Amino acid sequence: MKIKNLVSGILAMAMVAGCNASLVSANAAKAPKIGDCIPANGNCPSYIVGDITNDGKVNVTDLSVLTAYVKQYRPLDKAKYGPFVELRADNNLDGKINLTDLVRMIAYIKNIK
Repeated sequence: MKIKNLVSGILAMAMVAGCNASLVSANAAKAPKIGDCIPANGNCPSYIVGDITNDGKVNVTDLSVLTAYVKQYRPLDKAKYGPFVELRADNNLDGKINLTDLVRMIAYIKNIK
């Protein structure tokens, strides 16, 4: 039942983001890894999980943008980083951009996987 609820939540988040819900496999029971490439599907272009700045890599720049957002210093700038910036920032696909995403990004940057 927990896996079913998790998958339902992920699919709902994908729809809200304006992407085709099939971008997330119904068999996926855990979040993608930061740095994974999510293929294009429907209205959603392909993107790299955690690549907030949309420069093709996940690095300290992405971490600083995410930190500023989570600490409520700066919003995620769609004009600067593209229309799907929230989707790239929500690296565990739970529909929220929060401390969990920040901790996962820190661990990835420090190579603690």
